[in-house]
Amino acid sequence: MVKDNNLDSAMLHLKAELSLKDVKEKDINRYIAHNKSFLMFFDKTPNYISKDDIDTYLGFLASDKDMKRAIYHEIFGALKFFYIDVLKRKFEIDYSEEELDIL
Repeated sequence: MVKDNNLDSAMLHLKAELSLKDVKEKDINRYIAHNKSFLMFFDKTPNYISKDDIDTYLGFLASDKDMKRAIYHEIFGALKFFYIDVLKRKFEIDYSEEELDIL
């Protein structure tokens, strides 16, 4: 299970970066919730997340018939911001329009 102190530290880092960009508190909370859900899905800390993990998760979400396109985009944005902009990970995170056609 993801250690709470590692998760809390990572989410505080995310919150700080979003606050610097004048993101509204409700949107910060949503980004944090999306990232926590993602990490709990894999039971990993951010340092052990791979591009394949993100691709798998996005594919899983895209296969959910109840998933709304706007929520998928929001989750995608939350993950991309955290891993690329905050943690400076060196991988591409993208999705195809074909993937979204099922939403």
